[in-house]
Amino acid sequence: MNCTLYYFSATGNSLTTAQLLAEQLENCRLKAVTSCFKDSKIIEDGEMVGIVCPVYYGTVPYPVRELLNKLVFTAEQPYLFLLNTYKGHCGAAAQRVDLLLQSRGQKLSFAGGIPMPGNSFLNKPGKDEESLSLQKENLALFVEQLKQIRFMFRREFCI
Repeated sequence: MNCTLYYFSATGNSLTTAQLLAEQLENCRLKAVTSCFKDSKIIEDGEMVGIVCPVYYGTVPYPVRELLNKLVFTAEQPYLFLLNTYKGHCGAAAQRVDLLLQSRGQKLSFAGGIPMPGNSFLNKPGKDEESLSLQKENLALFVEQLKQIRFMFRREFCI
């Protein structure tokens, strides 16, 4: 199954998370959301399409919403997933993405989040280091769940 992984990152948290995730998925290519700014339409042929981005004020950043409005999927039922990086919580990011996809005849198949250092508030000493040290462990749990749910998703459509 080929995979495209779009990422949006201002501080590097989502970029490093996307790079680590791409290493664990088969046939996965990374694509920066910012590389799509000038495109009016983005033809996406991936059977599995993921977005890695931070949570901004309880939702996904504007450039990610713009990307979702430009994507045209060629696969009949692509497996679409979202991985948020966040400081406090994921807010309503997954619900917002799912609503945007539903307005385009698609749906979000899976969503999750990984706590990472924040940049809008001062943190207690050691808190950022703790988040960074758990990044790979938390990502491994996400990948395990992603693969289990993807298997169930694929089985549903093979029956």
